Amino acid sequence: YFPQTGFYLWLASLLEGKKAFPETERWLTEALNVHPHSHELQNFLAYMWAEQGVNLDKASKLINAALSVQPHNAAYQDTKGWVLYKEGRYYDALQYLLKAAENDNAEPVILDHAGDALLAVGRQNEAVSFWTRSHKFDPRPAVAEKLRSHGAPVPEPDP
Repeated sequence: YFPQTGFYLWLASLLEGKKAFPETERWLTEALNVHPHSHELQNFLAYMWAEQGVNLDKASKLINAALSVQPHNAAYQDTKGWVLYKEGRYYDALQYLLKAAENDNAEPVILDHAGDALLAVGRQNEAVSFWTRSHKFDPRPAVAEKLRSHGAPVPEPDP
């Protein structure tokens, strides 16, 4: 008997929240051995690796598999873009990140990632616009610092 995918996602979220990355990776790897076609698990591990800038080749394979199941999933598009960004492939990353961010209800982290990619390709004004939108929804200090460092005002968060 093996737990359902949801159990592994829940446990991985708890461990990742505690910054216990080796344990999170171990549980997600085990989960993928049990549920090898789970696009949710594939995305989770790929994104975690991308955030850390490690195992990017493996992360790319995992997120490609997840995107083959749900090609229009904004979170998966963001993960693919973030993997490409971490590989230094900024123009390729931008295609995925802008697609993920085109929804009016895009997650703040997706907007932040799109801003980072835009800056990397020399489009500073657009980057500031994306960071501003991100900060309005989720006023994270890291995004506020990006805005300040590029001479942009830090907006008040939306109520």
